[in-house]
Amino acid sequence: MAVVESEGNRERHPWLFWVSLLALVGAAVIFLVTRYGPGASGDSAYYVMGADNLLEGNGFSRTSGGGEVKPITGFPPSFSAALALLGLTGLDLFQVARTMNAALFGANILLVGILVHRYTRSIWPTLLAALATLAAQDMVGFHAWVMSEPLYIFLTLSGILGIVVYIESGRLSVLVGVGLCLAAATLTRYVGLALVLSFALAILWLSQTRWLRRLFDCALLAGISLTPVYLWLRWNVAVAGTGVNREVIYHPMRPELIRAFLSAASSWFVPDALGLPLILRGAISLVLALTIPAVFAIRSLRGGPPKNEEGWRKKNIVPWILLLTIVSYLAVLVVNSTFLDAGTTLSAPPRYLLPVYAATVIFFACVIFRLLEEVSAQRVVRFGVGLAGLALVGMYLPGTIEIVRDPIPEIGYTGLRHTMPEVVSRLEEVAAVDPIISNNPELVFILIGRPAYMRPIQFDAYQLAYREDFEKQVTDAQTKLDQGAVLVLFGALDSEEKLVLDALHVTMTYTSSLATFYESAEAEND
Repeated sequence: MAVVESEGNRERHPWLFWVSLLALVGAAVIFLVTRYGPGASGDSAYYVMGADNLLEGNGFSRTSGGGEVKPITGFPPSFSAALALLGLTGLDLFQVARTMNAALFGANILLVGILVHRYTRSIWPTLLAALATLAAQDMVGFHAWVMSEPLYIFLTLSGILGIVVYIESGRLSVLVGVGLCLAAATLTRYVGLALVLSFALAILWLSQTRWLRRLFDCALLAGISLTPVYLWLRWNVAVAGTGVNREVIYHPMRPELIRAFLSAASSWFVPDALGLPLILRGAISLVLALTIPAVFAIRSLRGGPPKNEEGWRKKNIVPWILLLTIVSYLAVLVVNSTFLDAGTTLSAPPRYLLPVYAATVIFFACVIFRLLEEVSAQRVVRFGVGLAGLALVGMYLPGTIEIVRDPIPEIGYTGLRHTMPEVVSRLEEVAAVDPIISNNPELVFILIGRPAYMRPIQFDAYQLAYREDFEKQVTDAQTKLDQGAVLVLFGALDSEEKLVLDALHVTMTYTSSLATFYESAEAEND
């Protein structure tokens, strides 16, 4: 197996057939993992509610426990809009999400292969990159969920391909298409702002046009990509008084959250299957993650732009765009976790880093191939590098195979629907006219397709402040309970939930290790 082939032999390989075959396998894997239904979390409930209300003509909104329709401002609208568009077929929205994300996984595998082959013109790095995308546990796992990441990755990779074509050709029509792609990406996940920054820097650094034209192109790209985002945020402020339902408050990233991010990233370079201690995994990963980009950057900057400027750009456009994309994305993630989202959970880093993983696979496949070619590595060295890459991909497989074999523990709230049938049955027995109040309204929605009210909140984890209206929330909840509402608390009670129970006049009607049901004590006495 050769990693680098001669120029004359490269194009004769049917690389597109094999990558397309891997893409079809990827889509089939997602259908297999989601045979009990697509994975779901609290975010999934908002996405599906948003799509459902779009179909009902209520705009991008959620439904509260009493049927009240309220604007969604904490999530961008593109993923729900895509669900709603496909939902015009009349299919269940969860099944729509299942099919769409399976197709997106296939498309993302294909785009990874296209980008690598466009740069290397070699089948082996192309297939290795596609296999690394297909085999990664988190890529499979989160493409099987009702989440926006699959669509965001698709738009990111499409945008990267577009900006590569634009810098090579200079066609404004391509730049306009890239701008629209970035607008859609940012309205899928607000972190898409990182793409606008990285692509603008790529134009300034890599474009072959005059400086005035480069500045114009950056302004055009920013205008096309950011105007829809600006209009959307203005609309949110007009209808709900907030742009993204967040306050800018400084809150340093928690040490355990930083470790979670580092652990997720280190598993790309040193898979969990090796069983190495976290510190050793982190050290090896850090060396690999920094050394290869540093070698590329030094060789690139030392040698360019050379007399043969066209040749220099051809060798550096794709890696530099990927490197800028990765760095910009990580910078925006840090800003988000430090100033906007104080409630980032420890389970979030693997999902947040998925776009970085896809870009990293492409970057390393391209750069290692080019470095081996430039140093004229012997055939045995190329073979060894290729074999090491294949072994790394092979070590991704145990976790992925386990997800395929038994997906229920890995599909979140959808899995709970299968593991807590008695709780589901009791929820379904609550009369339609009686509201449900819960510490997890989104879980109620996923379990029985019914919206619920949030129990009174004393401390807002997003605003990092105590709510001034806590007493009013308690009074409103008590009124609903006295009128027949049911309070459902999932899991072990935390201190705030105990405080809420002390403030309410309720009596327990059912309890298990998974959930506890309460009704009004006054209604019980009546």
